[in-house]
Amino acid sequence: AAGPTLDIHGGGCDLMFPHHDNEMAQSEAYWGHQQWVHYFLHTGHLYIEGRKMSKSLKNFFTIREVLEKFTARQIRILFLTHGWRDPLNYAADAMEAVLSKEQLFKNFFMSAKTLLRGNLESITTQRQRWTELDKQLHDSIVNCQKQVHESLCCSIDTVGAMKALSELIKEYNKYISAAESNTKLILVQRTASYIKRIVQIFGIDDGKPWPFIAGLEGDSEAKLAPILDAVCSFREEVRAAALSKDGSVDLSEILKAMQEKLPVLVENAGTSCAASPQSVADSLSEFMARVEGIGASSPKDLLAACDELRDNAMCSLGVRLEDQANGPAIWKLDDPAVLLAE
Repeated sequence: AAGPTLDIHGGGCDLMFPHHDNEMAQSEAYWGHQQWVHYFLHTGHLYIEGRKMSKSLKNFFTIREVLEKFTARQIRILFLTHGWRDPLNYAADAMEAVLSKEQLFKNFFMSAKTLLRGNLESITTQRQRWTELDKQLHDSIVNCQKQVHESLCCSIDTVGAMKALSELIKEYNKYISAAESNTKLILVQRTASYIKRIVQIFGIDDGKPWPFIAGLEGDSEAKLAPILDAVCSFREEVRAAALSKDGSVDLSEILKAMQEKLPVLVENAGTSCAASPQSVADSLSEFMARVEGIGASSPKDLLAACDELRDNAMCSLGVRLEDQANGPAIWKLDDPAVLLAE
């Protein structure tokens, strides 16, 4: 029924002998030649908490049952981080490693998206005199591309490919931390584009422009950007006033400027965003009222109000504020439930 030749024949490693030997003997005798199968792919067994999965042991799960605990992407990451010829142990510690790997990729894409937000046009105009840090990240990208290619050419070694991607992300994180304001956006874009292409090939990209990220895309996020930028800038000005030793930062002037600016920001944002600009504006208004009530006489309370805005008010709206060593915090959109759980 299968025909005189098969390019690929799959099966579990326990079928190599005698099952597949028997198949070859019968088929090659019937067709009258010496090679019925060009390639055999013998997969490793699936183990559940260290024991081989078996109907007789009743230690098996259906796909539907597994998907009640984990997402399809998380299961795919589990498969990608285990060799297809090796045993795979479905256990709590294995899935913890998967969740950690998923978070690594998620944090990477959120970082790259934040840095490139509104700056894509400036990539070609940014000064490109590279420092040693820039060269190191460039070399890491090239090495990763080579390692991924070699891994996939060597018996579809997804384990090696995923390891190479993870190492590139770690080098990227080191670069972002060290380069600070001198980050080369072209390197950020190149790193993100390559990793995105590979996770698309592996089927773990969710089909979104920015993989692994829960939140708004396209026009909706673009409309939220001005008001969220204003939140970060105003909060930073309040922090500066609180930390000012000589009172050189006038808190009343900061409040007055934001009170004039806020209605315009809300009007320009519109109402088409899933995370309503009005809800962001309401949280900002509450923060402004609290700042005005505290006044410049209590720096400690001002800083506490800034922390509360970051850790509670914004999180409930699905907005992550990350403080920076220099300049205002950066914002990222995420799942409110995830942010509040953190």
